[in-house]
Amino acid sequence: MNQKLKEKILESVSAVLPITGIVLLLSILLVPVELVIAFLEAGLYRKWLKGRSKGRAFAYGLAANAASALLGWFLAVPVWQWIVSIS
Repeated sequence: MNQKLKEKILESVSAVLPITGIVLLLSILLVPVELVIAFLEAGLYRKWLKGRSKGRAFAYGLAANAASALLGWFLAVPVWQWIVSIS
């Protein structure tokens, strides 16, 4: 393989690998924590939300967390682009 091509490949991999590792680490750590928080909040809704069945209150807590996660997912890129543009 051409020496210059090897250098470019190594440069590309060394630039991407740290970011990929950080994303993987955050995924491994944050997803379980977020799931625990979602179920705890759903349990609190089940206990404190009056006027509905306990199952419905628990489902409401899970739905509220899912909606929050989806909103965060869709807003992450625009917010990040805005942050980069003002820095």
